[in-house]
Amino acid sequence: MGGGRAILAAVIGLTPGLPALPVRAVPPLAETFACCAGRLTAAVEHRWLFGHDPEAGERGRAAVLALRDAAPVPEDAGAALAARVEARAAMAALVSAAAFARDFARRADAAARAHALRAQCAALLLRPEGA
Repeated sequence: MGGGRAILAAVIGLTPGLPALPVRAVPPLAETFACCAGRLTAAVEHRWLFGHDPEAGERGRAAVLALRDAAPVPEDAGAALAARVEARAAMAALVSAAAFARDFARRADAAARAHALRAQCAALLLRPEGA
């Protein structure tokens, strides 16, 4: 596997033997919102690039951005921005692998991981009953 592919595979955790990125057990609220904003931004961009309706994803992204803006500003705002950028890049790699991986198992794994991450972010949002 080439250097770039090995790095991409390590980032999205699809290569056996390479560790996935460390995850904190209980990240601060601002970091959680920043990561979700990055993930949902990547998902919306992916839908837009493929001609799918990005509106539903855009509503969720806007809601998470509103939560991020309402959360207390972390002492290290640069770290929060870095978390958002890193989460966006990781999600972009996942949705790309879900769409383009040659190996069906890798494609399915990437799709499942991307769905789980989007679901974690969606769980942060309150929805009216019946919506």
